[in-house]
Amino acid sequence: MNRIASLYGINAVSYLSNVAAIFVFLTLSGRGGYGTYGIYIVFFAFFQVLDFALVKVALVVFERHRSSRGENQARALAIGFLNRALVPISALSIPFILAGDALFPYDPGTGVGGRTVAMIVVGEYILTYPANRTTFHLALEQRFQEIQLVRLAATLLRHLFAWSVLLMTGSLLLAMLAIVLKGVAVGLIARHWNERTFVLADLDRSSSAAAASERNGELLMLAGIAGTAFLLIIVQELPAVYIDRTY
Repeated sequence: MNRIASLYGINAVSYLSNVAAIFVFLTLSGRGGYGTYGIYIVFFAFFQVLDFALVKVALVVFERHRSSRGENQARALAIGFLNRALVPISALSIPFILAGDALFPYDPGTGVGGRTVAMIVVGEYILTYPANRTTFHLALEQRFQEIQLVRLAATLLRHLFAWSVLLMTGSLLLAMLAIVLKGVAVGLIARHWNERTFVLADLDRSSSAAAASERNGELLMLAGIAGTAFLLIIVQELPAVYIDRTY
């Protein structure tokens, strides 16, 4: 019961901080700043879904190999999948960035457009990517409270950097760029934690055609899970995009 209460408490703090962010940006940077930050939240939601899909597929890879190759090798294979997945994700992020201004036109008042927001989101995500390995290991050990704490810490760090810069400079562009510092901090901490806490066995690599086919299947599974979730987000977030573009 205490664990459930703790999880709800962590989620409540995260929710309240996200609500507070709306009023901070609205108060300090006006409706244009609020709309720009809202577009950031919509863009960032796509990558949150991608995180969920990545960890889910990594868990599937682990379960698939655990009985035949042992737990240590299965864990190494799952982490190998997470590492490989960053390549197509980075490649697909390029057209997403290029299409940014079409999704959210450049606003002369704030000096920020959709392309800038997309670059910030992608940069933050890639820098934070080591946290996916942390989440995977914690999920294997069913340490779900720690997963929520990691996510809460990332949210609070994002607000700390963005709000501090906005208060000191009044510049929405600099405040948005400061969000990338959250990616740097979380990525470095996660990488250090992974290396100290989650020691991996050396991976027994296979160059067989079957292994290559299996790796392709993992990426297809990721595309299927993430693609379905993306469609749901698009439908749900269309009103938010309209409001943010308008205000």
